[in-house]
Amino acid sequence: KADIVSSFLAVPELIKEGAIESGAYYKDLLMLYVFTAIGAVPVIKNQIKGK
Repeated sequence: KADIVSSFLAVPELIKEGAIESGAYYKDLLMLYVFTAIGAVPVIKNQIKGK
């Protein structure tokens, strides 16, 4: 049985073995971080303004 924590911990080993293409993985991870930041900025600004 694989749980989510084990899955995340296995990612570096899978990249090392070539089971996951590192270029695509890191590109997608970067896009996730960028879009998360873009979505968080308005929320943070509104919280600071008190809306």
